[in-house]
Amino acid sequence: MPEERKPSGLNFGEAVTAADLPQGQIVVVDGQVVESGPDPDDPTRVRVVIVRLLAGLEVHPDQREVIVSIPRDMKIATAHPINTDLPSPPFRS
Repeated sequence: MPEERKPSGLNFGEAVTAADLPQGQIVVVDGQVVESGPDPDDPTRVRVVIVRLLAGLEVHPDQREVIVSIPRDMKIATAHPINTDLPSPPFRS
């Protein structure tokens, strides 16, 4: 009899403040890239500015910028909306 496949992946929990994240916690940053370019502190990295779009079940997600510095050759998972309207990110000048 073939072995039964068990579901795998991530089970999303409640959002918590950044100050309350324990070491080792798996996190997911949902959002839209509003700016991307060389990291001014390290040319081997890319500085990406993201604003949140989904934020779990929040009606009005916190759209303050999240800035991350990523190695230039690191692959990042991307997504696109399906059957949903997403809020527009804040305007950047």
